[in-house]
Amino acid sequence: MEHWTDKAVDSVKGMQRASPPEDAFSKIQGRISATELRAVPEKRPSMMAIAAAIALLISCNLYVVVDYFSSNNTQAEMELQYEGLLSDFNLYSE
Repeated sequence: MEHWTDKAVDSVKGMQRASPPEDAFSKIQGRISATELRAVPEKRPSMMAIAAAIALLISCNLYVVVDYFSSNNTQAEMELQYEGLLSDFNLYSE
């Protein structure tokens, strides 16, 4: 097992470190200074979109509240309609 690791380590003994060209740093600085910096506009939701979202939320809440209170009334009316059937057949003991 150790033979292949020794072989791999010995294969890199004669290599030299890579060195960059001498003018590489000045080329990089030249490219950086040559590019124009552009301001990225900040994306914020407009006031109209915020107002529309709030109006939608309020209208949905109103719809749910109105539907809830109207469904309670119809449920009570339906219980009165079926009261005679339930008591006539003695389906449920009271």
